[in-house]
Amino acid sequence: MKDLLLAYKRGLALKFLYLMLIYLGIFVALLFFAFNAEFGVGWEALLKSPAGNRIDTAASAIGEQISLSPKENWTSILNNYGKIYQVKFSLFDARGEQLAGEAITLPPQLQERSNFRPGFGGPHPPFPGQPGPPGPPPPPPPGRFLLHTTTPDGLWIGTHLMLHPQPGEPPRVVTLLALSENIWQSNLLVDLKMVALALAVVLILSLLFWLPFIYQITNALTALTKATEEIAEGHFDTRLATSGKDELGRLAEAVNSMAERISVFVTGQKRLMGDISHELCSPIARLQMALELLEDSSTPDQLNMIKDIKEEVTEMNSLVSELLAFSKAELKGTVQNLVAVPLKPLVQNLITRLGMTENISIEISDNVVPLADHMLLERAIGNMLRNSVRYAGKEIKIAVKGVLSGDDVIITIADQGPGVPPESLKHLGEPFFRPEASRSRSYGGAGLGLAIVKSCVTACQGTLVIRNKEPHGLEIEIRLNAAKT
Repeated sequence: MKDLLLAYKRGLALKFLYLMLIYLGIFVALLFFAFNAEFGVGWEALLKSPAGNRIDTAASAIGEQISLSPKENWTSILNNYGKIYQVKFSLFDARGEQLAGEAITLPPQLQERSNFRPGFGGPHPPFPGQPGPPGPPPPPPPGRFLLHTTTPDGLWIGTHLMLHPQPGEPPRVVTLLALSENIWQSNLLVDLKMVALALAVVLILSLLFWLPFIYQITNALTALTKATEEIAEGHFDTRLATSGKDELGRLAEAVNSMAERISVFVTGQKRLMGDISHELCSPIARLQMALELLEDSSTPDQLNMIKDIKEEVTEMNSLVSELLAFSKAELKGTVQNLVAVPLKPLVQNLITRLGMTENISIEISDNVVPLADHMLLERAIGNMLRNSVRYAGKEIKIAVKGVLSGDDVIITIADQGPGVPPESLKHLGEPFFRPEASRSRSYGGAGLGLAIVKSCVTACQGTLVIRNKEPHGLEIEIRLNAAKT
């Protein structure tokens, strides 16, 4: 289950999520470009867009409430609206004098942008022909504007209001300014919290819509991948659950059919190889016996020739024996009734029988007892020891260790030989594969030693790992289930 979740997080599901985020990003970018095409580029484009109507709405509400309130309450009104929109409101007349809000000094560029006229006399009618005090005409309303300043650091948003301070007095134009220290926190122009909430809702709905579909696909592909990996490792009894008649269901059926046919072909090949090996044993034995009889009645010149023939027959007999052992191990398959096999006495008896007591060191505790088939485990360890002696040399020290690791028994056989090329490691355990470039008899063997080891370990429901040691040498590790005490 852990592997499935890991594959789900790192596999196609993550790619689907990336694609969905990319599509959402493209959608937002298209909206951005469409906005720029309609209203222009830059912050002031917001003032021309529907976002500018939010300013007019806020200004209208503020102006109406100020017109109905005495002047001493204006600052409180501006502060209340400032808390709502996360800005600092202030009110200025046409001369640039502050009427309400926290005391603030306007930057010169803001005064110029706001079209203030210092020294301009009292209130004036905003429309020609309307009665009012004498004086020059009032400045034109500045309209909505947006300006960034560094002293103070912030973004100024301005618009004009028409005030009716007292009954009977003519209306006058004032300027409402809003200072935002952070445009992202203010909701005067755009309520970014609502935008973020809308995007989050879209993202969550998309996830809820796509996740079941993505999970179904990735779950099926993960199961298919795991099954094909097991089939590649030789577990041809692996089968997939075939639910549904869609493409994934048909693919699962095809994998099951493939595994079944491969199993038939491989089993037939192994049986044929075993039968041939068995049938070759009798003529080879008769040939060896004939050579023994011929040797007794041969001349000295003929003895050399007979000796060469005997070497060839011995080599052939060794090859047939290995083939027979390999085919038997393969055909036996997984052993169901495994028993507790004390490892230390098994290794000691095996080393004594092989005559390797001088070069082999043993580090195995008495409590190391794996679940295995005694004959198969003995054959696997014996082949590993012979393989180490054959390729590392008779004088090389070999260490055999057996330890308990949780519910597993780990058996390692390590030598101090030259090791094997890194590219050959993945092929060790394949039938007839030998790491040396030449297939001469200088090392002996037919490339079946580790193949037999792998078959015996697999039959005991274990795993085999082969790796190079640093700075040199080869280490073979067998991992088996530990017997319950």
